[in-house]
Amino acid sequence: MKKRVDESQINRKLTAITKGQHSQLDLIQIPTGEWYYSEQGNEIFHYDKGVWEAYPCKDKENHLYYTHHTLKVIKEDAIPISVTKYPNHIHIDTFHDKPATIWKDITSAEEVETYLLLRNKRHLQQADIEGGVSSSNIMRKIRSEHGLSEFNERILRGEKVEEMDATPELLDWLEAIAVPPNIDTPPVTGLITRQEYQDMFKNARERTSSGGEANYTVWKALAEQEDFAEFLCIMMSLPFLYGFANDRWCNEIDVMLEKKPGIRKIHMLRIIGLLHADFNTALKFLFAKQMMQNAENLGLSDEQWGSRKNRSSIDAAMLKLLMFETARIKKATLAGTFYDLVANYDRIFPSISNFIARRSSVNQTVLKARALVIERMRRRVKTGLGTSERSYGQDPNDPEVGGEVQGKGDVPSLWCVQSDTLLRAHSKGAYGMCLNNPAKTRQIKRCNTQFVDDNDGWASAPFDCDNPHQETVRRMRHDAQRWNNINNIPGQTVAFHKCKWQILAWKAINGEMEIHHSTEDTLVLKDNKGGAAVIEFLEPDQPNKGLGYLLCPTGNQKHQYDAVYTAIKDLCQKIVGAQLSEKETRQALFQRLYPKLDYGLYASYFTEEECNNIDKLTNAAFLPGLRVNRNTPRSIVHGPTEMGGLALPDCYTRQTQHHIKYMIKQLRWDKTIGGDILTTLDNIQLASGFTTPILEKVTPSLDYIDNGWIIDLRDRLNTIGATMWIDDSWQPKLQRVNDFSLMERFLRVKTTPQERKLLRMALHHMRVVTLADIADPTGTYIPGDRLTGTWRANTAWEWPKQPQPPKKAFATLRRLLRNTICQYDSPYQPIDSDLSITEPMGEWLPVERNVIHDCLRYDDTIYCYSPGEGFMSYRKRGESGFFNLTGTVESVPIHAYPISTVSIDKNQVWTMKRFRRQTQPELGKPAPGRILFDNLNRRGHIKGASDGSLLRDDGIMTAGWLIANNEDEKTAAIFAVTNINSLSSYRAELEGTFRLLKHIDYLGMSPDEVIHWCDNEAAVNATNQHSIHTPGDMLSPDMDIILAILHHKRKISYTTQCKHVLAHQDTKKRKSKEEKDREKKQRMKERRARIREVDVGDGTHAPSPESSPSNSTTSEDSNGSDSIISSPHQELAPTGLSDEAQMNVACDEFAELAAQEQLQSSKAPSYSTLQPPYEGSKVMVKIGSTWITSKYDEYIHKAKRGPILRSYCKERHDWDDDTMDLINWQLIERVRRNQKWADFVRSMKVMHGWLPIMHNLGKYKTITQCPGCEAQDETFLHLYQCNHRLMNKARTDAMDQIYESRKGKGVNRQFMDVFIRSITCGFTNSQIEVPHYPKELATAVRDQNKIGTGKMLQGYLAKSWQAALTECG
Repeated sequence: MKKRVDESQINRKLTAITKGQHSQLDLIQIPTGEWYYSEQGNEIFHYDKGVWEAYPCKDKENHLYYTHHTLKVIKEDAIPISVTKYPNHIHIDTFHDKPATIWKDITSAEEVETYLLLRNKRHLQQADIEGGVSSSNIMRKIRSEHGLSEFNERILRGEKVEEMDATPELLDWLEAIAVPPNIDTPPVTGLITRQEYQDMFKNARERTSSGGEANYTVWKALAEQEDFAEFLCIMMSLPFLYGFANDRWCNEIDVMLEKKPGIRKIHMLRIIGLLHADFNTALKFLFAKQMMQNAENLGLSDEQWGSRKNRSSIDAAMLKLLMFETARIKKATLAGTFYDLVANYDRIFPSISNFIARRSSVNQTVLKARALVIERMRRRVKTGLGTSERSYGQDPNDPEVGGEVQGKGDVPSLWCVQSDTLLRAHSKGAYGMCLNNPAKTRQIKRCNTQFVDDNDGWASAPFDCDNPHQETVRRMRHDAQRWNNINNIPGQTVAFHKCKWQILAWKAINGEMEIHHSTEDTLVLKDNKGGAAVIEFLEPDQPNKGLGYLLCPTGNQKHQYDAVYTAIKDLCQKIVGAQLSEKETRQALFQRLYPKLDYGLYASYFTEEECNNIDKLTNAAFLPGLRVNRNTPRSIVHGPTEMGGLALPDCYTRQTQHHIKYMIKQLRWDKTIGGDILTTLDNIQLASGFTTPILEKVTPSLDYIDNGWIIDLRDRLNTIGATMWIDDSWQPKLQRVNDFSLMERFLRVKTTPQERKLLRMALHHMRVVTLADIADPTGTYIPGDRLTGTWRANTAWEWPKQPQPPKKAFATLRRLLRNTICQYDSPYQPIDSDLSITEPMGEWLPVERNVIHDCLRYDDTIYCYSPGEGFMSYRKRGESGFFNLTGTVESVPIHAYPISTVSIDKNQVWTMKRFRRQTQPELGKPAPGRILFDNLNRRGHIKGASDGSLLRDDGIMTAGWLIANNEDEKTAAIFAVTNINSLSSYRAELEGTFRLLKHIDYLGMSPDEVIHWCDNEAAVNATNQHSIHTPGDMLSPDMDIILAILHHKRKISYTTQCKHVLAHQDTKKRKSKEEKDREKKQRMKERRARIREVDVGDGTHAPSPESSPSNSTTSEDSNGSDSIISSPHQELAPTGLSDEAQMNVACDEFAELAAQEQLQSSKAPSYSTLQPPYEGSKVMVKIGSTWITSKYDEYIHKAKRGPILRSYCKERHDWDDDTMDLINWQLIERVRRNQKWADFVRSMKVMHGWLPIMHNLGKYKTITQCPGCEAQDETFLHLYQCNHRLMNKARTDAMDQIYESRKGKGVNRQFMDVFIRSITCGFTNSQIEVPHYPKELATAVRDQNKIGTGKMLQGYLAKSWQAALTECG
């Protein structure tokens, strides 16, 4: 509790530092005139009760303007005018000179209240006053009776509306509101139980403001008492159950806030409503929870990303980034229109909200109570001058005071379901955009990307369109006007002056597609009364700021980087100027800086140099406050804990962590963003020309195609020695034996960036990937006419658009072909000469063909391709070689391979080439593990059990499992996990569960039911879940194998039950101290036996004979295949236990057996078994040879910063790689991980010699003499040699403490003597003598001598000390 209070106090201090002190609104500004003209917007403004009415131009030459208006912010260039109003237009009579200011201050509390009361009421009446479609007859009918009329119920049932003024857009909107058939959702009744009531207030934030006399603190205290809660939940439910207004709830306070700091113009103030805490909390529960759950079940539009579970603003920004990246790779034309709505929440009609909420099964009584409260609500105004006594509200015969109160708990959810209907209605008649992957098996397709009320509309032309630019603009205009029209229906309006549009278009220049930066096209939108506005155009290398990101269609990152750098610089300046303690500085770093930085890093990809510039800011600002010298080497500041670093993440590593985790999370979640990532990745894969997945092979660089988020991620993986396996990614296939990717082969030889671009242009134009795509069907040569630029392969894929490349592109291609593939051909032969392939290709593989060949054959059928008609099928006629036409086919068998034929006429072809049946062997299923025995009956009901074993210190994790029909019919197997970073019993148990299920599949069994027992309750729960609930869960430890288990269970036809069984039931009795001591001694004896080794002839080491298990029942044949033990009929476990307990005990023994085998072998198991990654895991990351399944941040950080600090340590301590490998880094990490920050920093300084000793201070001063003695240079080693009495005493006390620490812990005296002698030698950095110690102890002494005895004093111990301690006991 104290810690939370302290953190809360620090947070308030940091908020004041970073955001400034909150200033209360004690004055407002109002204009001095009434009518103004803006040349910039070509419109006139009228000031009316605190708002500006903007009238669009009708005839600029004659100064005529429409009589309808919308509310806007007045332009800066506005000048006073005099006007005359006519029935059909407004005329400007006189233009007046612009005064120095058009604003005057209002400071009187009474005047401020008066102006604000009028302004707020007029502001909320804007939708009804402006009229339009929302005030048409049909819409007034819909809005009547609080939106709960029988007419509306008919619409919800899907009945047709026959009204005269129903426009096509209105009909589409009403159709979108209709409830889908055959989907039942539970009604939202308004009944709130005691438990729900208590949970609501338990989760409520105590500091939330409210408008009633009782704040959230009081309500939370009342909710804790069950008798109070029982009564209060009934009182809260009654209005919603019976549809009446609670009079107490009808009082609200408008809090006036500045939209922009320091701007107090009356029209620029924001209204935030404060309601009674119980009313607002009930609305959150009924609408944000219950209604939204129903809405999600009905199927909300995939285009709305705000106010919904499992969606965020980062996701919406990533969709935009991936669209741009895909369009650049494909050279596709893409247009975007960026909309903004006027005063969105304040223009929502509560009756429309009720109407749409009925779609989600909210009871009418709930909606009526809500509507009555809003209708009768009296609103007061609160400023820095106090809260007004007067109020405003709905008065008779006045325009409707509309709007959902901003700050009301149900508003985000109500807007979400309303925007859903608008988006679905818009999509019904809009073109939208569509970008396919090369094989057209998935696509990025949408009309809009909306986050709350910020919407981006998208349009593109068909990929094969002859004039994509003009077609895209035409579609964009249509979709933009339709979006405006549909928003006008419920009362919203698009702020034309805030909208912008962009287009990513292309033009061919010198054989390359270049971005077209300017356009003569315009986008003109009309309002619902005929007024028109020209929408501002943004060039593609300029960003449109949205959701906190500055993304450019061209991929230009400069704007986003400048924004992030400026924000971090501003924050650092504020921190530097504040006097913060060490604790406050750390809290500012982790709770202010990193969150602010992290958000900007997700949808961006900065260079390492740019990230270093940000690090310079943060290190200079925060390190002094952390008691670290700002000049400390960055390798130490950002280095891993185990090597003495401070483990503060640098910007580049942090961005790498976010990108990798985001990729894993979204691909495993497998929803919209995951699909878009895969579509983008597929297009990059084709553009690269690789057949190997580009994230599994992260070298060489793809600098010949446009950079982007995914290509940058590939480069980041390369910097940390990592790869990424993606289960569902697409790649072109190798076509035949000895086939290969042309680009991959070319990149093996030295080429310039220009040559790589020319190769890409040539291959993209030819539309080929592999050698087989370009070679003759015989696989022996490349026809010369295919290398001159006139030939293009037929293909069903969508290739990036590529105009005719220059001649030098094909010259480069031919030269590299001769240098790599066709090495026997002369460089002086004509350019159209055939090129002989040095190593001819073999038989064709049964895979999808990359190109459409003219003729293919399978068995007795030939398939000939005809452009425009598809494949024609010809059937063999006798043995003469003739094939007769039988018709057209939609697809060709995958085993068909290209051949050469002679076309006799349209009805027959001829060839004498015989059909060669392919002989490629089919790969069988890998065994789930090493099978110990097997006499299982393959039929009937089966049961199973699994268990795991973990030796953490030895880095060994194993699993064993048993499948049985009965006591006599069973099979068992074991597996040792060797290449996964997650060492835990949880992972071992999951491995056993997964492999048990795969074992059943491996045996070809399909039982009715499988009952499986496991002794790890967490693993049981993970196995029994049916789905993963949130994207964040996809990063949980060992989620890869959980997904694999779920995937496998969805595939099998039988049911499975995983049940929990208590572990070690054979050893549950309480043991005496003597028994425990005996067991401990026996374990130590066994461990010493395991590590004792003997020399063998070839210089390697093997376990001594006494360490081998004498009763081993397993064996392995000479070629490493699985073998079965000779005695399958062994007893499972002691009698008297249940079947499941006996099976669990047996599995425990099997897993222990696997662990013992692994201890005795220094190599990974040689038998062929199922290995990660597993089918269904979606995506996995491998760093080096280790699959990362947990602690992603830690391992990515180590992979990036570890080598840097390792190099620093080698230089600093004069070590080589062999010496570095002798040090016990894990021990250092284990100790430092739990240190307090001050000790953590001090241990860093000790390890790297950065203590403030005189030797270090002498670099900046002239004195290096020891302050405690006469030594002229106080080095780190001198600290242990100084003859000052205090130093002598400290050394003596420390050595005594070390020696005394052995008592009571059973540490061998001989070991302790040698260890202390080593420390003593460290005082002078002298070598330790290596007498005839036990072998392991002698090894430890030699290793420490190599590291340096003086380094022991800095924490660097040899790993062999641990083995020596075990040997000596």
